[in-house]
Amino acid sequence: MAAKMFGELFKELRLKKGFTLREYCRESNLDPAYISRLERGKIPPPNNEKKLAEFALSLGLARESEEWRNFISVALVSAGRIPDDILSDEEVLKHVPVFLRTLKGEKLTEEQLDSLLEIIKKA
Repeated sequence: MAAKMFGELFKELRLKKGFTLREYCRESNLDPAYISRLERGKIPPPNNEKKLAEFALSLGLARESEEWRNFISVALVSAGRIPDDILSDEEVLKHVPVFLRTLKGEKLTEEQLDSLLEIIKKA
């Protein structure tokens, strides 16, 4: 399911660029079967950030733009990784367990909820 998030984004960006699957693969020198499986969420996105950067460029994303950062983050999360910018921010990282518990539906204390809201507002 998580890999599908990245696949849907990939497909949306490819279509936005005006390419059919085969046209995109021909121009990018990629295997259509691989990209099809990737877009349908049948395989996870690559863990290799160099490969993700190649994909982002081939989809017309400007390097280090908001779209670029979102593309890389969605890929990493879909592959089961925490993005490096989150891992390197100690303030955010210490609140990740609370955030994950919240996602699982666990009740938070008022203080935990306020703290989480402040972190989100800063992001």
